[in-house]
Amino acid sequence: MPYLATRTADKRLDWFNKDERRLLAHTVAGHTIIYGEAQLNVDVKTPRFQTTDVAIVETGSVLQRFEPRNVTRFDRMVALRDRQMMKAVVQLYEELLAADVAMPSYAKAAAADAYLYLEQPERARDLYIAAITDAGRGDVANVDSWRNGLAYAYSEAEQHDEAQAVADGVMKLTPTLANRGIPSVEAPNGDYPTATVTPALMRMYAERLNEAEKHLAELRGIAPFNGQVRLAWASLQSSREHPRAALEEFTLMQMDDEKSVSAEVGRGESLLALNEFAQAKIISLPLTHEYPENKGVQNLARRLDIHDRPFLRISTTLGKGGQLAAAESIFDAQLYSAPLTNSLGEEFRVFTHLSRSTGSVDRRLPTEASVPRSRIGVGLDYRVRDLEVEGEVNQATQNANKSGIALQVVKYFSDYWRIRLAADSNVNDLSAAAYNANVTARRLLAGVTWQLNESRSIDAAVSNTKYSDGNDRDVYGIGWTERWISGPVFKLDTLVSLATSRNSAQGVVYFNPASDQEATVALLGEWRTWRRYRRSMLQQVQVYTGRYSQEGFNTGTTSGLQYGHLWSLDDEFSLGYGLGVSMHPYDGVREKRHYGYMNLNWAIK
Repeated sequence: MPYLATRTADKRLDWFNKDERRLLAHTVAGHTIIYGEAQLNVDVKTPRFQTTDVAIVETGSVLQRFEPRNVTRFDRMVALRDRQMMKAVVQLYEELLAADVAMPSYAKAAAADAYLYLEQPERARDLYIAAITDAGRGDVANVDSWRNGLAYAYSEAEQHDEAQAVADGVMKLTPTLANRGIPSVEAPNGDYPTATVTPALMRMYAERLNEAEKHLAELRGIAPFNGQVRLAWASLQSSREHPRAALEEFTLMQMDDEKSVSAEVGRGESLLALNEFAQAKIISLPLTHEYPENKGVQNLARRLDIHDRPFLRISTTLGKGGQLAAAESIFDAQLYSAPLTNSLGEEFRVFTHLSRSTGSVDRRLPTEASVPRSRIGVGLDYRVRDLEVEGEVNQATQNANKSGIALQVVKYFSDYWRIRLAADSNVNDLSAAAYNANVTARRLLAGVTWQLNESRSIDAAVSNTKYSDGNDRDVYGIGWTERWISGPVFKLDTLVSLATSRNSAQGVVYFNPASDQEATVALLGEWRTWRRYRRSMLQQVQVYTGRYSQEGFNTGTTSGLQYGHLWSLDDEFSLGYGLGVSMHPYDGVREKRHYGYMNLNWAIK
């Protein structure tokens, strides 16, 4: 009862020496830290820190009034950690480290928590290991939480196998009942749900999503209403590109437990993924005010900030040879405004669009001629729940001058099904031979996609292109994408596609087979060479082969190889570039094409 002891001692200061009074004050501060941690477990919003704030004041008072002792500094590290003042924790730890002070396990663990929060997982990992190794009997109750912290440190340091091994080990060692072996005192172990869910989370962070789903499905069968299991399941749905299922689960959880910050953050992120921007902001603003230190809250606010910025998208391909059916090279750039919140509404953006295509009339002719064509446009982008619409008016400024309109519509029916419709009355990706002859075209396209998750999808599309010279081209295609290997470093997909086309006119100046068919099998490999939280670099390789059949000519082989890099920086900027070579028969002659590409996405601040 240190509080009563101190109150009594303060009335008889002459009865106690300074060291005894310091010990009493230190004990009071230590108990206040413990009570502060208890308050954090039950209270919400800013008042949850009231007792911890008192503890910080009390530890500071002890250090100021009496000769500073390291044991009080250790307690102060814990209080600062509980208050999420992580930079102050690290500063105090490094001062003690510089002074060559031997620290107890709980102080090392507090410093580890701080380093992990500050995104220095390697320092956190080493401190967790040291704390676990040095733990004494009195630390047993904390060791499991330190092991969980170690699993997260391994994961964030991209040591995913080690993270899974630690999490699996904790699950095996954690009993389902507390005080096991004592008759009539046994009770459900409050640490057991965390111990069983963490292995699934480690697999999810390692992008081993099938394994994570299998593990969580078993837990849902055992404890379908457990809050941690439900949170992990909802997060998994988000990772598997099922935002509607995630939103439903997060919403039900928030209704069942209105204090759950994680469920509310999950709702906000799911709403943002579903283009419900205003609703996501309604959730984010009070969370940011009440829980500014929460990493999930910070991430939601950051993503909303990125959404509110102007946005630039550039796609460029520079090619030479072997592309007689369309443009050899094309530059396409779209600059979007910030959302028109104060005028049309959160759902709208305006954009400008520049597209420039170039190509050779026919490289097989003795005299080669290159023909460019540029098109500029302005448009409006509209996005709401389950619907995305983008329309523009445009004008070609070179070769086959023409004005036109373009419209794209994507409609989502569920997490699994969506359709897309597109119309373009001024196509800018025709062969140079067509533009050289002042031939233009308009195109209609319809497609449907079924997507089981991030690992399997089937896409089918049909399009009709009407040329100004009277030719009609109908194209039908279907493709199946399957991921066979998924993990934190390497992914391997296959793409099997079939396509066929028909043209109504013959004897035109551009490549125009009466009919043709093509079957292709592609391997798509991705190697994550480097990642540091939201920054990463990927190497991407694509290899394909196929058969092409053109009416009136022998069947020929198609093949290609492409290699590139993709850099991503804080979800604000991405840059992809690479080189490729492909071979394709045209009128029975197999031609080679070399090309390079660059794609850029930038949320402009």
